Amino acid sequence: MLEPALWRQLADAAEPAARAASWAALVTRLIPGAYQATVVLAGPEGFAPIALWPAGQPPGNLLMAAVEAALEQRAGAVRLGRAAGAGRDAAAGEGAARNGGDREGAVALPLLAGTALLGAAAVALTGTDDARIRAAMRHLQWGAGWLRGSAGATDNDASPGPESHQVLGPHQILELLAAVVEETSFRAAAQRVVTETAIRFGCDRVSLGLLRGTTMKVDAISHSAVVEARSGTTRLLADAMAEAVDQRALLRFPPTTEDALEPLARHAQEQLAAPSGAAILTIPLLQQDRAIGALLLERPGAHPLAAVDIARLDALAALVGPVLAEKWRDDRWVATKVGESLARQTRLLLGPTHVARKLTMLAMVLFAVLAGTWHGEYHIIAEARLEGTVRRSIVSGLDGFLREAPVRAGDRVHAGDLLAALDDRDLTLERLRWTTERQQRQFELERAIGDRRRAETNILQAQLAQANAQVELADAQLARTRFVAPFDALVVAGDHSQSIGGAVRRGDVLFELAPLEDWRVLLEVEESQVADVRPGQHGRLVIAAMPYQGLDFTVTRVTPVAEVNDGRSVFRVEAALAEASPRLRPGMQGVGRIEAGRRLVSWIWTRRIAEQVRLLFWQVFP
Repeated sequence: MLEPALWRQLADAAEPAARAASWAALVTRLIPGAYQATVVLAGPEGFAPIALWPAGQPPGNLLMAAVEAALEQRAGAVRLGRAAGAGRDAAAGEGAARNGGDREGAVALPLLAGTALLGAAAVALTGTDDARIRAAMRHLQWGAGWLRGSAGATDNDASPGPESHQVLGPHQILELLAAVVEETSFRAAAQRVVTETAIRFGCDRVSLGLLRGTTMKVDAISHSAVVEARSGTTRLLADAMAEAVDQRALLRFPPTTEDALEPLARHAQEQLAAPSGAAILTIPLLQQDRAIGALLLERPGAHPLAAVDIARLDALAALVGPVLAEKWRDDRWVATKVGESLARQTRLLLGPTHVARKLTMLAMVLFAVLAGTWHGEYHIIAEARLEGTVRRSIVSGLDGFLREAPVRAGDRVHAGDLLAALDDRDLTLERLRWTTERQQRQFELERAIGDRRRAETNILQAQLAQANAQVELADAQLARTRFVAPFDALVVAGDHSQSIGGAVRRGDVLFELAPLEDWRVLLEVEESQVADVRPGQHGRLVIAAMPYQGLDFTVTRVTPVAEVNDGRSVFRVEAALAEASPRLRPGMQGVGRIEAGRRLVSWIWTRRIAEQVRLLFWQVFP
């Protein structure tokens, strides 16, 4: 509600026109629905406007009609009518649509110093309900004190009362408000308000109370550190405050002739004043046009408060009421604040307005119900790599020199295709030598048998067997110089096209082959999910090279040994593809999803968070 810049301009303004302009700008912000304000003061040529807000816009007809009526009747005036559009902006038009369609009004108050008529102040409003008109009139009443100074009147011109009390002018009101804001607790702030008010206005007692739901409670009494809630006087004070709050009206007792124009109940005020004959003034404390409490002042019956003092007290109540209410809310227990917030949100939710809030809450409830009852497929996501089921290594069986290597890694070969061959010239010559040796021993054996030389025959038979063995060994070694594909396969590793003539040692791996029709999938499952993987579960694999084609697989084995990959612990799970594709190649990588059964959707979404919280709880509370 407070605009610091405007308040500073109002307090520092030295010229009447500057003060009136600041006042008009401020009052349009404080009064609900106000969109235009003007100040008219007496001059050499009669009454003339010295300030208009917004500046540069002509005053509306209703506004000027209310000013003329206030000056003529020397009393507050209200004028109602249809919106004519003069001086209204877009925001005012929207306000009118929300508060009574195209009806608008104007409220004016004369500025009096004793019997002298100094001028008038008026505001134009959107909406014509009684609460808005009454709030506007009260704001004009407490604001009149600022304008009287602009017109040249002093506080003593219209402030009759006991000589012992000090006048609470506009500057003092701001000082008291600042002091209330600086207090750290509600009790201290409330005690500061009642004590300062009692001293400055010469009151016997000043009390302050706030509503607790529908019950009024007295929170502070001037010059008293403790409030006896069960005492009869405290109950009478609470009843008098509740009477003013229920009627949302400022109550004076004894009532004046002006009060007779507005019939209001004052039974509780009379009961409170009866024992001492005091003059009582009860002012409701408002916040956003809602009654939150009351300020009750008691003075000797012979010295009731003057009209200008009442206006300043009304201004003080309008300023400190919201501040005190805010401090009271801040001083409550956290559980109470949470409960009140929940209750307020529930009222907004169940009330007739806020359709968007209701739809949002309905969507959230439906979402929670579905998440708590709807079961979905629980998938275990894991990085996957494709390998052949069999990986055959072609190994050199003897030392030699590479003669040819027609294939290399990436080539497809069929069973019996030549992969590589070693230089076999030495082995061929060796076989020829032993073949010749065998023929010679065969001839000598036949001649020895013809001559019946038994001893020589036995020796030649042994030498012939040795020659046959050497020939067979040479044949076997010659066969090992050729490396052929044992089955239809893909050459996975091995490229010797640039090593022709190079030495090959026995046991060297020349090629690695993998079959083209039999594949297996290796999945790296995180350790937090490996317990949910079982052999026989089905899943689907998407290869990075084939993102638009899914491949079905079946889990065959879960390796019970953890491996560390990229800083995380994983377990290797093996799976068999249901159907191979000719586009598949060993080493392809992708993502696999293992179907681990149906679970609650809420459990699936919150599983990771729940596990982390559980582990953290276990660490903190072992």
